Amino acid sequence: MVEARRKGIFARLNKYYHSSSCTSNPAIRILGPLNNEQSICRLVQKTIIPLNIVTPKPAILDMPCTSSMGKLDYSVPEKIDREPEKIIIDPGQREEKKAHRMLIIRRKKLNKHFRVKRWRKNKFLIAKIHRERRMDKEVRFRQEIATQLKEAENFNAEEYVAQKLEMFRKEILPNRLYGKLMPAFVIEDHIAKKKLRQQRCKDLAESRKRLIQKRGTLDVDIKS
Repeated sequence: MVEARRKGIFARLNKYYHSSSCTSNPAIRILGPLNNEQSICRLVQKTIIPLNIVTPKPAILDMPCTSSMGKLDYSVPEKIDREPEKIIIDPGQREEKKAHRMLIIRRKKLNKHFRVKRWRKNKFLIAKIHRERRMDKEVRFRQEIATQLKEAENFNAEEYVAQKLEMFRKEILPNRLYGKLMPAFVIEDHIAKKKLRQQRCKDLAESRKRLIQKRGTLDVDIKS
C-alpha cells in the first residue's frame, strides 16, 4: 500500500517536470528523462527559486505637535438609551427541562416510604419501647409524690417562721470594698473595726458631757 502511494507521487512529479509550464522556466533545467526516484529527488533539491525580498527603509517622522494634531474634543458623549433585546422563542422549539427538583421530591417520597416500611416491620418492638418509657415515667412520678408527702408530714410551722425571720434579719454584706472585689471575711473584719471606732467616739462624747456637767455643778457650789 505504501509502495503504491510512493510510486504514484513520483509519477506525478515526473509528469509535472516534463510539462510545458515547467520547461519554460529558465531556473529549471532538465538534463534527461526522470526514470528513477533519485533523479527526481536531486531535481527537486536544485529547483529552489530565490526570492528577492526588498525591505522598506524606515521613514523619518517629525515630532508630534499641537498644530499637527489639531484641537482635541473633550466633550462628553451623550448617553444612548438602548432598549433591551427581545428574545424571540420559536414556538416549534421545546425548552430543555431539568429534573433536579423532581429528584429531590422523589428522594423525599422514597425516604417516607422506607420509614413507614420500617415502622410496620418493627411495630411490636416500637410499642414495647414506648410502653417501657411510660412505665418509667409513672414510677418517677410516684416517687416524687411520696417524697412530697414525707416533707408535708415532717413540716413544722414554728421552725419555718424562725428560719425566715433569721434570714430577714441577717445583715447583707457588700461584695466590694473601696471599689474592688474582696472576700467575705475581709469585709466582715473591716465592718467590725468600723463599729468599734464609732463606739469609742460615742463613749468619748458621753464622758465629755459628764465632765462639763460636773464642772458646772462645782462652780454653782463655790458661788453659793
